[in-house]
Amino acid sequence: MDDECKGSAVPRVSVIIPSYDVEPYLEACLASVAAQTWRDLEVIMVDDGSPDRGAHIAADFAERDPRFRLIRQANAGLGAARNTGVRHATGEFLAFVDGDDLLPPHAIEYLLAALRRSGSAFATGNVLRYDGAKTRPSALHRPVFARPGLAAHVTRDTALLRDRLVTNKLWRRSFWEEHGLAFPEGVLYEDIPVSLRAHVLAPAVDVLPAPVYVWRERSRSITQGKASVRHLADRFAAVRSVREFLAGRHRGAYVPAWDRVVLETDLSNFLDVLDQGPEEFRTRFLELAGEYLDDVARPVLDGLPALRRVQWHLVRQGDLAGLVEVAAWHRAVRPEERVRRRVLRYHLDVPPAARLPAAVTRADAELDPRHRIDAVRWEDGRLVIEGRAAPECLRPTRRFHQWISAALVHERTGRRIRIPATVRPAAVAKTSDRPRIDWGGFRLVVDPGRLAAPGRLGLWHVELRVRHRGGVRRGRLFDPRATWADRAGRWRVGEDRYVTPVLAEPGHLAIYAGREAARVVTQTVRDGRLRLVGHALGELGPELTVTRRPGGVPVRRPLTVDGRTFHAEVDLRALGPVGPPDHPEAAALAGWAEWRFEVRTAGGGTVPVTAAEDLTPARYAIGDRELVAAAAPSGLLTLREQPVTAFVDLAEWLPGGELLLEGGFAAPYRAMALVVRSLGGPDVHLAAIEGAGTRFRARLTPGQMGAGSGPLPGGRYGLAVRVHGGGDLPIELNARAPLAHRTAGRAFKLLADRSGHAVLAVRERRRPRVEEPGRHGRVIGAVGG
Repeated sequence: MDDECKGSAVPRVSVIIPSYDVEPYLEACLASVAAQTWRDLEVIMVDDGSPDRGAHIAADFAERDPRFRLIRQANAGLGAARNTGVRHATGEFLAFVDGDDLLPPHAIEYLLAALRRSGSAFATGNVLRYDGAKTRPSALHRPVFARPGLAAHVTRDTALLRDRLVTNKLWRRSFWEEHGLAFPEGVLYEDIPVSLRAHVLAPAVDVLPAPVYVWRERSRSITQGKASVRHLADRFAAVRSVREFLAGRHRGAYVPAWDRVVLETDLSNFLDVLDQGPEEFRTRFLELAGEYLDDVARPVLDGLPALRRVQWHLVRQGDLAGLVEVAAWHRAVRPEERVRRRVLRYHLDVPPAARLPAAVTRADAELDPRHRIDAVRWEDGRLVIEGRAAPECLRPTRRFHQWISAALVHERTGRRIRIPATVRPAAVAKTSDRPRIDWGGFRLVVDPGRLAAPGRLGLWHVELRVRHRGGVRRGRLFDPRATWADRAGRWRVGEDRYVTPVLAEPGHLAIYAGREAARVVTQTVRDGRLRLVGHALGELGPELTVTRRPGGVPVRRPLTVDGRTFHAEVDLRALGPVGPPDHPEAAALAGWAEWRFEVRTAGGGTVPVTAAEDLTPARYAIGDRELVAAAAPSGLLTLREQPVTAFVDLAEWLPGGELLLEGGFAAPYRAMALVVRSLGGPDVHLAAIEGAGTRFRARLTPGQMGAGSGPLPGGRYGLAVRVHGGGDLPIELNARAPLAHRTAGRAFKLLADRSGHAVLAVRERRRPRVEEPGRHGRVIGAVGG
């Protein structure tokens, strides 16, 4: 970590947190800010006359941490509270956090590092939505961060018009004051006029792809009360003020792009609840929307998705009954029933379609295929990718409905390589108990030797070309749910080349072909220092770089080369404060972090450090967290920060159906029992365990662990070690897996799930059932094992 973060007379960063009626969430918010890896900050907490205990929570933080300061004021609204915070701030940079949201641990450090490199006016980072149980990428921000980079500007990338939060940014204070930026007071949607003005006024902006803000969804939030006349009026006022600003700043060429964003996002929120709002809300919406549409160019409306195009056409017609009918129809009708062929084209089959012009109902973007990745694996020396690609509104129910071809496209050169693609049956939805099957499935096969050839190394994107009932769509393979798709492992090609699937961006599956330059063969941890020894497969520079992902700042360490052997040492304690925020919710969201290792070659390029296949993981514990240096499935050396776990490095089935597990911990524990917990139900079974300190040994006989000493029922069971005073530690499986055992009535398999944790899968091997001879005398209900 940079020495500058350790503290200074004037803090580099001021974090402003207004709060009103957020007591259930405020402590988690403040804890996430207190746990930032960048320590040199002040936190200005502004209690906006809140009637709850929020001020007491803030005061407690101020007593415990001198970086926190509480300001109290009479209730004046979010904009006024933020302005109060700015007046009290002393930092060189400003950040804003709402009292019900959270920051990932790396957020401030990540944003600040970009600004220090670029000199831009502000930096903006990606956003996660949080429903109180899990996070997901913000759909609103996906196009904003599709093209990340330093020194961007809205005039070169109009997708930045969708970046309207102030809370996912770090602001250079000199820029803020130079342009007199301030939040409007007494209104809602304060972020829109500030963020969009700033995007236009800034000479340059840094656009960073990693999430820096966790945006909570809650039913009573002021940004989510859609069917309210006040929300309606303030939203229209906010978007109109930006429109007028663009026109008045000689940026009129960007007004159509702003209008499209507004009609697709801001104002469409009201269309979705029009059938649920009171009469006053509906009438006022038609008035305000009609006034706005009077100034919108016709090509903007024609370029909207079909549903929005229909709705805004009805708004222009003043057809309130039609709008209510369309809103109810969209919620009730399944996607595949929303489109119908009319003459030569497909059209949205909305209830008032008969009285709408064909140009309004025509389907376009609705026919783009949705991608799903089902499997990525190595098979007979080839990389196999299986999944589904089909329009959501048109299912390929017949084989001749759809054809798929595929190519790999080199990111730097644009070179294309055709790869074999096969259409196959696939389930429409993977989560259904009784899935519907159609011909939307595909199977791709990649020969790694073609990518590892001279002149072809680098990143290759997977591109699908889908021809569906005459229409052709082309796009990169994308599935935001396939976070596991890069874990198939690498394939060696020759002595020093390899090919591996990677996630180039969240959801975008790509294939990387690389050449090894530095391969770690042994590693140890002693006194908090990770010592690496490896083979130099090429000419190496004198420096090792360690970078946390997502959102890390590179840490550089000396690299010593002696012939074909290199040595390096990394102080794990110096990588930054390791440990979660001091609140369960914020700690859960902190999750894990990962560091990548890189070296420079003699030619000046940077290449990742790889790991030998038999490299033993090295662990270092700090409190209830641990750092684990190990080979990733891609073959790269990585360092993970995660909650403390147990690990198994020896697993063996013994005679009699007994499973032997030997392993350990990064720090000494007293093992109490081996826990076998059903992943599909409430059942928990315990097995004996022995050992103390950093090693343990356990034996379990799954054929005798069920009720009445019978076998475990069919299903999947997670394995953990129960330790004295520390709960249950999940087991990471470092041993050879999967490991199978069969009995007359059961098949057992020890394997690792997608997180690397040990799972015992039990499958019942049913014998064929035979009816009584006196009845039919034939075999029925036969089920394979």
